[in-house]
Amino acid sequence: MDALTQAEVFALIGELNGFIEKWDPRLVTQEREYQAKRTRIIAENNAEKTHREKAYKQECETLSRQSAKMIEDAQKILEDVDQMDQQLMSSDKYYSKTKTRKEAELAGVESQAYRNYTALMEGIEAIRRDYGQISKKYRESMLPFLINDLHFLFSAQRKKDYESLIVLRNTVHKFVNEVSELLPEITQDELTMKKEAFEQDQKTLALNFLSTIQEFDNQESIKNKSDEKQLQRELDELFPQEFVDFLARTGMDYESRRGKVNSGKNFADGILWMSFTDYPLLLLVENKKLLSLLKKRCAHMMVNDLIRFPLPMACKGAEPLLVMSDTRFPEKAKQLSHAWMFGVLASSPVAKLEITVIDPENRGTSVGPFFDARKRLPELFGEKICFTAEDIAAQLALLNEEIETTLMDKLGTEYDSIFDYSREHPEEALRVRCLVMYDFPRNISDSVLADVRNILRNGSRCGIYTMIICPPPQPGTRQESYRQMLQTIQPLTAVIKQDQQSFSERGLPLLYHPMPDKAGFDRFFSKYMLIFEGMQNRGIAFSPFIRKLVEAKDDAELDGSIQNLTEWKQISQEPFDQQSASTTFPELFCMGQIAYPAEIFDESIGYKKIVRAFRAETPGHSIDMSRVELPMMFNLHHPLNLEVIGPEAQRDNMQSAAYRVIWGFLRKCPASKVRFCIFDPKEGGGSVRMLSNFVNKMPDSYKKAVTQMSRTEELLSCLKELEGQTLDFIRDRPDYDDLLDYNAHNPRRTEAITLLMLYDFPLNADARCLELLSSVMQKGNKCGIYVILCRNTAVEVASSYDHVDEKLAELEKNCVQIECKENGFALLPYHLSVRLIEKPDAGQLEKFAVEYHKAVEKLNVQSIHFEEILPPEPFQGSTAKVLKLPMGIGDGDSVVSMVFGEGTSHHGLIGGGTGGGKSTLLHTLIMSSMMNYSPEQLNLYLMDFKGGTEFKIYESERLPHIKLLALDALQEFGESILENLVQEMANRSDIFKRSGGYTKLEDYVTNTGNSMPRILVIMDEFQILFDSGTNRKVAERCANLAKKIVTEGRSYGVHLLMATQSTKIISTLTLDRGTIEQMRIRVGLKCGEDDTRYLFGDTHCSDAMKKMEGPRGTAVLNEDYTENNPNVGLRVAFCNDETKKHYLKQISEKFADSPCTMQVFEGSRTVPMLDYLAARSIGIADTSTVTVHMGEKIKVDDPFELTFDRKKQHNVLICGSNDELMDRTVNLFLLSAALNRRACVYCVDGDSIVGDDRCGSFYQSLEHGAAELHTAHTRSDIVQFVHDLYEKYQQRKKKTGGDTVLFVIKNLQFLDLMQTMLLGDRVDEAEYIELPTEPKAADVLSAVVEDPTLDLLAGFSAEPTDSTVEPTGFSTKPADDDPFAALLAQVPSLTADVAPAESQNVEERDPFADLMASFSSIGADSSYVSAQPVSGAMGNASEKLQKLIADGAAYGIHFIICSSDYQTVKESMHFGMNILNKFRERIVFALSDSDAFNLIDNVNVSTLHDNTVYYTNGTTDTFQFKPYVSPAPEQVETFCSELLPM
Repeated sequence: MDALTQAEVFALIGELNGFIEKWDPRLVTQEREYQAKRTRIIAENNAEKTHREKAYKQECETLSRQSAKMIEDAQKILEDVDQMDQQLMSSDKYYSKTKTRKEAELAGVESQAYRNYTALMEGIEAIRRDYGQISKKYRESMLPFLINDLHFLFSAQRKKDYESLIVLRNTVHKFVNEVSELLPEITQDELTMKKEAFEQDQKTLALNFLSTIQEFDNQESIKNKSDEKQLQRELDELFPQEFVDFLARTGMDYESRRGKVNSGKNFADGILWMSFTDYPLLLLVENKKLLSLLKKRCAHMMVNDLIRFPLPMACKGAEPLLVMSDTRFPEKAKQLSHAWMFGVLASSPVAKLEITVIDPENRGTSVGPFFDARKRLPELFGEKICFTAEDIAAQLALLNEEIETTLMDKLGTEYDSIFDYSREHPEEALRVRCLVMYDFPRNISDSVLADVRNILRNGSRCGIYTMIICPPPQPGTRQESYRQMLQTIQPLTAVIKQDQQSFSERGLPLLYHPMPDKAGFDRFFSKYMLIFEGMQNRGIAFSPFIRKLVEAKDDAELDGSIQNLTEWKQISQEPFDQQSASTTFPELFCMGQIAYPAEIFDESIGYKKIVRAFRAETPGHSIDMSRVELPMMFNLHHPLNLEVIGPEAQRDNMQSAAYRVIWGFLRKCPASKVRFCIFDPKEGGGSVRMLSNFVNKMPDSYKKAVTQMSRTEELLSCLKELEGQTLDFIRDRPDYDDLLDYNAHNPRRTEAITLLMLYDFPLNADARCLELLSSVMQKGNKCGIYVILCRNTAVEVASSYDHVDEKLAELEKNCVQIECKENGFALLPYHLSVRLIEKPDAGQLEKFAVEYHKAVEKLNVQSIHFEEILPPEPFQGSTAKVLKLPMGIGDGDSVVSMVFGEGTSHHGLIGGGTGGGKSTLLHTLIMSSMMNYSPEQLNLYLMDFKGGTEFKIYESERLPHIKLLALDALQEFGESILENLVQEMANRSDIFKRSGGYTKLEDYVTNTGNSMPRILVIMDEFQILFDSGTNRKVAERCANLAKKIVTEGRSYGVHLLMATQSTKIISTLTLDRGTIEQMRIRVGLKCGEDDTRYLFGDTHCSDAMKKMEGPRGTAVLNEDYTENNPNVGLRVAFCNDETKKHYLKQISEKFADSPCTMQVFEGSRTVPMLDYLAARSIGIADTSTVTVHMGEKIKVDDPFELTFDRKKQHNVLICGSNDELMDRTVNLFLLSAALNRRACVYCVDGDSIVGDDRCGSFYQSLEHGAAELHTAHTRSDIVQFVHDLYEKYQQRKKKTGGDTVLFVIKNLQFLDLMQTMLLGDRVDEAEYIELPTEPKAADVLSAVVEDPTLDLLAGFSAEPTDSTVEPTGFSTKPADDDPFAALLAQVPSLTADVAPAESQNVEERDPFADLMASFSSIGADSSYVSAQPVSGAMGNASEKLQKLIADGAAYGIHFIICSSDYQTVKESMHFGMNILNKFRERIVFALSDSDAFNLIDNVNVSTLHDNTVYYTNGTTDTFQFKPYVSPAPEQVETFCSELLPM
């Protein structure tokens, strides 16, 4: 019979699993159900017992707690009564005097009225309530000492009340004592009764439980006797004893021959290799009865309570093995592969096995134990160990060819395997092959993967057995590709998984016998070699260009080859005088001429023609017919790896050879399209000094073309980058054969080729470098990388560590080697003489540099015209699904667009260094967006934070697309924009919900048919907005708003596009990292490496750096840098100013009828007030409300206006040390008031009073046109202003109406008189104005009656007179011995002043509060009060000013006070009467942060920009604004004459 296969054994194990899964749970369940039911009965009894015990304890605790609470409450009431009694004694001296006597008389007397209450506590509570009511009227008298003097002490009611209080107190004491004595006893009796009932209940519960558990045990004992007979029968059917013995014998037979050479003709027992697996019986079987039965059956296979199953790899039906290795122990996977290879080698007959090894990562070292065997018998391992992608592909292709041949020519439909065929055809030799693939899927392309799959699917039938070792993907690899490849092959293999140092297959541990140690293997292989024969050598082929001469079939073909080579030979001999004018790359590169022996061509049909055409010249110019010189041609579509070899003495010649290559490439390739990576470890760049000098003469755009290195790590980094570029090119540009093919199809997007040059090689090049270098040399030509090695034979390899010598030998196989000799150069290994192209002299090089410079400059200024990306029909685009903005030209001259709203790409980040074209790109995007979409489809928010006017051109036309244009935007304005956008998102959310519950703009537009424009927000130099160094709070709020927009804005069609010159500062900003990561669209222009890595990530960095190389406007776009999206290179279309103007005018005309709400904000611009008035057509008003036009808010909002009406108090405080800004701000009030015919202004300017008439000309100009402007020139004017305004105030109290009055007090710091008045101190008005004669008493009386609220003390401060003044409501004359009586008599006068109905701000006054204040004032300084004279019939100006500020707003009188310093405000408005509280509206600037903070909470004045101030209304709103520029005096006169005729 055929040998068992692994699959069959695992199928048997699966059936065993099924048997166990059927019976073990069944038997275990029976046992568990019994235990569970019994446990449940016990648990239920315990739960009931616990429940009843808990209820009993809770009842007892509740009863005890309620008893204690009642006693506590009674004691508290008693304490309350005692406390009220003490309070009464302290406040009523009569009660305290009579209490002791009355208590003695009424001792033991209690009130029976409270015994009628059902509950004793209700009675006690009633006593407290009654006691409190009686005692209250004697405890709470406002002036008990006055009442006592009025002889109310001996009323009968009072005595009766005193007696009632004593009786009530006796009663409450009695009741409380009863509660305290009786309640504990009653409580204890109740607790005793409850305990007895609980104990009886517990006994009953225990008896019931015993009865229940006994009944259950009796029922279970008669159920489920046993299923032993059925169990035994099914085991015999599944696992008969004979079969178990066969399995055990198979394993033992393999053990007996393991490690021995198979000298027979057949494969022993049809088994190639055997591993084992241990079946964990104890782990899988829980039931003891079943466990015992299985152990007995498998006794011969048991190892430490485990069933050890053999896993034979049969010749027929063997499954390919896929080993998922563990990177922590990579050697263990190799050891497994070694064991497998050795097992197959030992099981196979000699000479019937060939081992094919694919080792891309370790390049053959993975099969180290077989190295000696490979050297001794190379045929055993095929031609070579494969590690490059090309070799791997070729080898796998050969295997597939072998499989196809076997399937078609031998097996067909008649035979299942090659062994069946061989049995019928013994005359044909049977050979099998082991294929070992390490580090899968490294160097495996999609096309090669198909070959792998075919081998896995059909290889076993054809005698090809495969083991694949697959490590997990490393960081930075293409993990998705890895996963897909793995998924493709897994179904075709038996998967072995490694976990640390152990293996498993199909969930079971995998055991195997390791390969013998070195001594053991040597003994084995020596025997193997005795019966093996055959050694084979390898040759080398000629260049394909030489082959054409040899292989020509006719004269025409030969003549064509000769003509072609002749032309190239002439090119190689051209003098070095100029750079090629071509803009395309050559496909062939000629490095010189090679002298071949003529006899090479003696079998060619045109031998004589060849010799005549290419005969060599000797140094003396004689003809040498024995040799022919042919151009040394390299096809740049193929790898070009040149190794120049020589000793230290030939160092100059080696450098000379390398220079010839350099100048040859510079000359023949388009200008600026050759870059150099120079590794010069010995001279640090000295080897390429001429090249450095040449590049330094070039424009800046080409000076980065040379990368110089000298250290190992630098070289390693460079090689990694070059390898990454190669892989990226292969991955991202599958439609192109190589870079030259790409450049040919994209002439406007050509990319530079790279010359990698290593001097004094292999100095400082370790094994890592050599491995990467090998990869670059084999595949680098795909993306235009060519390698020149200057091999210094004097440089010794430091050691053989990492097989450096072998790696060097492998490298040389991929090189064209040129040896430097004293008499010239020779091509190895044939030692053919080589004549390289000429090296330019100094003059030629200088001329060449000039021409090259011109060519580079010419290339830099070439641009893509904006018209090339315009749509055929402008303005027709729809943004319902996506926002697509054409921006430039990419591969294949295709238009490249930035797309918002597709997938995860909703927001973008642009990085562009100085001169890189970032501004050009932004203009292109703005113009492109308006030309592709109508305003109904797209709205733009444009913000420029960099202090320039980059976007100012968009202010020149009426553009409905643009909703906001911010030039030189301030941080606070940016915050407002973001707030506006968040609000717009909320508005759109409401619309979506109302329209059908939509969550995305696309769904809303598609389903409703309504248009909703997407919003694109473009921020240039956005880092300023989020810079915490300017204003941390604003920056943090902006960051939070931006985060909300990027995370939620996509649903509402709001997209952010932010641009910056450098990404380095982003990490210092308040922006959350997640916010930046949400900006998936990335664009880079001329970025450094750090910026590029930040923009595109490590995966795309090197590719992006390469694609950014080129003329101005060369850019890289990645639509989602977090995914595997490839970078897209492009040239940005250029839209110059003239083009912009042309199309902006076209846009404006096209949408002339569309509404345009563009708001323009320019941070450095201040708007003249007259310009603002003219633009808004603001003229003369005639309303009671006065509007003051203040300026532009630093936020997205309407211009800032202050309105003065009578609805609320409008008093404004302005504080700031900037005189110019103060003048501008104050003049806004004056000029705005002049625009209203019903406005009146009183202006007091401290400068004018002290003689500095700085604003006098402005006031005079304004007075000519505004009749109601009154300016103070002296201190007398100030006092008179106050009296005049107070007179208006008095009149308006009687009759509403009148003009709106603005009292402007400017430069308070110079107004000592005004400061005194604001403090509330009286002023001696006689110094300033002439007072009227002393009024009569009747006049004083009438004045007091008319307005008694000026000051309570003022009415009583005059000297005593003989006449008795008795105001209405007073009839009691003060007693001489009572100092308070006179004051008490005046109390009714406090109610005389009642504000009119229309005054909403005058508070109702408390007469007792004023009275107590008067007491305090008199007690503090009675001499001061009496010393103050009455100043006129209308009161003192200070008092009137205080009254006007407090209540004037209700009657149309408002104050604007201005001071240049906070100290003046503090001393004159905060101290004294604290009039500062009446000025809720405040404007501050040019103060210290601490002073400003005292006036407006949470503001940083130090961060204010020029011409910017803070404003607060004192309640809900605080913001910055820029005051309008007030006009010059002559402008004011013109303005007044035109708009304000007298």
